[in-house]
Amino acid sequence: MRKIRPQRRACESTVENTMRRLATAAAGLITLPVAMAPDAFGAHPDVVGHHADASRAAPTAGDIADPAVVRFRILDAEGRPTAGRLTFIGADGGRPSLFPNVDADPDDLAVRRNVIYSLSGEGAITVPAGRYTLLASKGLEYGIATRELMLEAGDVARFEPRLAREIDTSGWISGDFHLHTLTYSGHGDSNLPERVISLIGEGVEFAVATDHNHNTDYAPTMRELGAERRLTAVVGNEVSTPVGHFNAFPLDPGARVIPSRAMSARPLFAIIRSERNAFGITPIIQLNHPRWSGIDYFTQAGLDPITGESASERYSSDFDTIEIFNENEGWGYFDPAETAWNTDSNTHSVLRDWFNLLNQGHRYAAVGNSDSHHVESEMAGYPRNYMPSPTDDPGMIDPVDVAAKLRGRQVFTTIGPFVEYALNGVPMGGQTRARDGLAELAIRVQAASWVDCDRVKIVVNGDVVDVIDVGQSTDRVRLDVVYPLRLEHDSWVSLLVEGDDPLAPVVHDQDRPILPLAVLNPVWVDVDGDGAWTSPRERARERVAGAFELSRLLPEIARQRPAERAMLALEIVDKPGADRLIMALLDDEDRGVRLAAARGAERLAKAGLRRAIRAAIRDAGDDRFRVALVRALHACGETDIGPLVASMVEAGLDARYLTELHHLFSGAFVTSFRAVGVFPNPGRDRFADTPFGPETDPGDTSYAGVRSGSPSWVPIRSDERGFVDLRALSAQDSQDAVAYAACLLVSPDAREALFTFGSDDGAVVWLNGERLYVDARAHGADPLQHVGVLRLAPGENRLLIKVGNGGGDFGFYFRVLDADVAATVGG
Repeated sequence: MRKIRPQRRACESTVENTMRRLATAAAGLITLPVAMAPDAFGAHPDVVGHHADASRAAPTAGDIADPAVVRFRILDAEGRPTAGRLTFIGADGGRPSLFPNVDADPDDLAVRRNVIYSLSGEGAITVPAGRYTLLASKGLEYGIATRELMLEAGDVARFEPRLAREIDTSGWISGDFHLHTLTYSGHGDSNLPERVISLIGEGVEFAVATDHNHNTDYAPTMRELGAERRLTAVVGNEVSTPVGHFNAFPLDPGARVIPSRAMSARPLFAIIRSERNAFGITPIIQLNHPRWSGIDYFTQAGLDPITGESASERYSSDFDTIEIFNENEGWGYFDPAETAWNTDSNTHSVLRDWFNLLNQGHRYAAVGNSDSHHVESEMAGYPRNYMPSPTDDPGMIDPVDVAAKLRGRQVFTTIGPFVEYALNGVPMGGQTRARDGLAELAIRVQAASWVDCDRVKIVVNGDVVDVIDVGQSTDRVRLDVVYPLRLEHDSWVSLLVEGDDPLAPVVHDQDRPILPLAVLNPVWVDVDGDGAWTSPRERARERVAGAFELSRLLPEIARQRPAERAMLALEIVDKPGADRLIMALLDDEDRGVRLAAARGAERLAKAGLRRAIRAAIRDAGDDRFRVALVRALHACGETDIGPLVASMVEAGLDARYLTELHHLFSGAFVTSFRAVGVFPNPGRDRFADTPFGPETDPGDTSYAGVRSGSPSWVPIRSDERGFVDLRALSAQDSQDAVAYAACLLVSPDAREALFTFGSDDGAVVWLNGERLYVDARAHGADPLQHVGVLRLAPGENRLLIKVGNGGGDFGFYFRVLDADVAATVGG
């Protein structure tokens, strides 16, 4: 299964603010072109000639007649050419499609749409006539330069931006640990040379090649490009399995590829750990996008998003790092229930999962990566990771040192701000002691002039205990403070850094605006001075282990921070009076405490809690809490939750959360269908409303327009997981295809029943000719992608499913959550 999403139009509301910031930066810290045309060129001061020989320029604009030419030299602070990126912004602030010839100069340029990466930093390119803002950049550490251009056919313009390094990262290196190529991953658009050129053009110094189920080696390509000293790269593999996607690195490029059909992480992780490599390193295991629906390790392996625990046999805790930021958008940072920002298919906040695991006592490093499959639409290096390093030379980085830093949690991930901090002089990843509960937190934040920075959040055991406002500035150093921190118990301390103004157009808006964000790994603090560190979970267990009076505990709990209250809600369940405490915490002011109280009620499983839980469901402010309460209500003896959940679905409950209720329902996947196809897919915008026959003629007949496969209905069965693979109709012609499946649902009476559905890619579902569900998006198949209500008549009800495939897998899951409803393929 591959991870694909449609591109949405950029959020136009962010462009004005960001262009203002760019103008401020350009007027202040950025050196603009140094050699411009004389005034004789009148209204076009950037034009230095007309009707020059365009054949001397790389023909990036393709075969258009009489193109303009832009000669460029991207210069460093000393005036030497350096690798970088040119971005052409249209007069409307958009991303014009200017450069169809992506092979114009493959040894130096990576070209897409409105973007040119240059490895050498100098050359000439053809450009369609028009008005543009031309922007030069080189990643997060450098300033930018902009120039307005008005190009007519045959014009020749010169652009010589000087890009200064605007933040001091000496003693640190940057790395992107999740990167793909079309060559070996099979989707996206970046080939191997383009991947290397784009990484160097963005100032990334350490790269991990992680194509799906392939050991990719950048070294031969880097030698061909003469770029061995400009980047260190190691071989990795995104091991893509039914239980999740995991990056493993470094690996031997010639070794047998790690098996990818594992249904459990335990044997898979053992295999990864045993892999050999030239550095003698036990490979790093990184969890990739662990809440990305359909390929989400935490969901597939049962990690509770409230407690941070899993009892599943598919789960293993033997990993090193967790991808908090995925892709340019930083998927995983925001919680869907607590933000207005789009979180796409992420069902939960990976940041919150990480907090939960740290509170359990685990010590995993948070990382973030671009997961780039493209040259331009998802750019490499946003986000990236910074680690302390004994060398600043990108060609001399030691992978052994990188692995040690990751295992020592001496790393932070960022989509903009560069942050250094220490607690009592101890940097991230370390442990210190706070005498009398006092510690000094030294924080220094740098950012390039085009990167916004508004606040630093101080996090203790997952709670934001204070927020430091960062004043509006384009200065290099945005914050340099020593903050006194008081701690009551052993704690872990971390920082979150946020900016509100997006990075567009340097990093263009995508499925949401790209925001400046950073996550710092913790320092662990021994507050009680016993020489050990006690996790919040262990401390809660110790607190309720002995005899106590609940009347004394309640006031004490009220004084605790939310993380402490949440842990007590989970640990007190076998104590006298626990139901009173749980009922009180169900109404706590903090959402995390309310969620933990719902889990506590589920574990307590007392019928006397049902009234309080029903009241909490009525007042619940978010879908995650409602679903947690339904689980608790079921555990407390309310066995028939179907009607309640159906009413919640009808009222708009986010179906992504219903994964947590899957085990509570009766019924099963429908495994036998009749199917017909394949037909040609007319495209996502027309697929749902283009009939091929079965919509209007349900009889057992043949249909015209079948591209290949079977023009008549044939039997088809699901696999053991419940997935109906429509490639069985035409395995050789399943790309850009449409197929239908049908069956009869037999109901003993008129009733409403819940159903779950998930497809790869888009689908339409009908019952008795009524359209129940339409989805034209491209995505993988998740069994709980959609939850809906079937209004069944007595006897036979005709179910019809239409699936439109783009590429990759092709099929669906369908389950009826009612044991009294049977399925048959009919006559």
